[in-house]
Amino acid sequence: MEIIQNSKIAGVFLSILLLSSCSVFNKAAKKDKATQNKTGYTPNDKLNSNSFKSAYFDGIKQKSLENWDQALSSFDRCLEMVPGHPATLYQKSLVLTEKSDYEKAVTSIQKAISVEDTNRWYLDHYADLLKRTNNYKKAGETFKKLTELNPGQIRYYYELANMYLYENRVDDALVVYDEIEEKIGFNADIIKQKYKLHSKQGNNKKAEEEVKKLIKNDPTNANYRGMLASLYRSQGEYEKAIETFKKLRDLDPENPLIALSLADYYEDAGKDDLAFEERKKAFANPELDIDSKVKILLNYYRVSDPGDQLAQKSLELLSILEKSHPDEAKTFAIYGDFLIREGSSEKAREKYIKSIALDSSRFLVWNQLLIIESELNKTEPLQEHSAAAMELFPSQPISFLMNGLSNLQLENYDKAAFALEQGKNLVVDNQSLQTQFYSSLGDAYYNLEKYEKAWLNYENALKLNPKNDYVLNNYAYFLSLRKENLEKAKEMASQTVKRHPTNPTYLDTYAWVLYQKGEYQKAKTHLETALENGGMSQGEILEHYGDVLNKLGQKEAARKYWKKAKDTGAASDQIDQKLTQSAQ
Repeated sequence: MEIIQNSKIAGVFLSILLLSSCSVFNKAAKKDKATQNKTGYTPNDKLNSNSFKSAYFDGIKQKSLENWDQALSSFDRCLEMVPGHPATLYQKSLVLTEKSDYEKAVTSIQKAISVEDTNRWYLDHYADLLKRTNNYKKAGETFKKLTELNPGQIRYYYELANMYLYENRVDDALVVYDEIEEKIGFNADIIKQKYKLHSKQGNNKKAEEEVKKLIKNDPTNANYRGMLASLYRSQGEYEKAIETFKKLRDLDPENPLIALSLADYYEDAGKDDLAFEERKKAFANPELDIDSKVKILLNYYRVSDPGDQLAQKSLELLSILEKSHPDEAKTFAIYGDFLIREGSSEKAREKYIKSIALDSSRFLVWNQLLIIESELNKTEPLQEHSAAAMELFPSQPISFLMNGLSNLQLENYDKAAFALEQGKNLVVDNQSLQTQFYSSLGDAYYNLEKYEKAWLNYENALKLNPKNDYVLNNYAYFLSLRKENLEKAKEMASQTVKRHPTNPTYLDTYAWVLYQKGEYQKAKTHLETALENGGMSQGEILEHYGDVLNKLGQKEAARKYWKKAKDTGAASDQIDQKLTQSAQ
């Protein structure tokens, strides 16, 4: 405020306003009386009074300072002195617009226009208000009038066309665009708009004429030829579309996007082999970004089945992708996904390892790698990779579970328990995963000879899933080895056998519980069922059968099965002692 009040520039500015505004007053004062009577506006002596001018200039000043309420107060004083003064009404409408009081702003400008119905600035502001209030019909009528009054102002033609489009009067908008083109000559934006509108109406002939204008003016522009090809494609004229893109390729032979578009057009025309050749060209070009290529591969993944022709084509494209983008982690991640589906787990594992070497930040890739290594029994690599994943993704429980399981297999029971204890606290709303943690902790603590902790974790697992056969089996077997709570062990083992009457592992556990309880004949029956269902290759089952036979007094038969157990390489540490004693 101080800068404006004390500045000589401000004084000059107000002087200019004064001079320009005086001309407005003088012009209004000379207005024809017939018109004045017709509109209800009659200038009076106050129009040129100092009080009127002072109020008007103060309104202008306050408006420029964005003091909207003070400006309105000044303009209202002017209108009290000279009712219906158009310039004041116009200024008041501008202020009301800034205050978003559109209803009063429209009323004010309408009164001004009733006095001066050809004033460009009044009509311009009125049209803008009508646009803001979504009154496109009246806005269009106003812009139409502005084009008639100001034929050299092209902006009004554009505005008029837009209003027609808001009303979905496409034909009227096209007429206006033709008028603009006649006035300013060739204009690519206008022609593209006409092309879109003709296409929308289904007038393909007109649309083709427009796009050909663009091509004639700029024959090397790839986008224009692409528009023409798309138009042909929409009409089912695939050969024309293909020929258009072939001409485009002559202009830019190394452009991979052209190859991709040609592939689509060949596919539409039923020329699948040619389409695939074009895609191979695009994939071989490192200028085409990897995300575009991955998007194509994902589409292949969705529409193909393992081993079919499309799946084989996908693998061929992946091989090309590996050469064109050897430093992209995404290359190997998606390659691994396809190989998994094709049953090539070992090769998929190699791709995932390459992917995480390039970018270790994507947990989904790590997750896939850990699952594969678990399925392939790659115990040491699983232990190594899960440990790395635990560091990188400390909130992902699956990494801790895999680390715990791998350490269990490697007999690193302390490390297994540590990882599993950490991981179990990370599980949220996943009962199955929580059960897995508890059951694995039971196994770890049993091997650490922390039996009470083992039993507690098995109990926690069974609370979540009372029918978990793995937990029931292990819990029952370990209780039997400890000769603890054998009735509970028997009840749990019987559950698994009832659900899986031919499973040799479950039968063996049940038989061993019976053995510990002294029920040798029943144990023998269940072990024989186990042997008939695959147990003959399992050293532990063979040894247990020998133990039962020995208890039943069948010494020679027992020795026979102990020897078979030893031959498998999977018998207990006591097998030699048993054989020695049986030979005496």
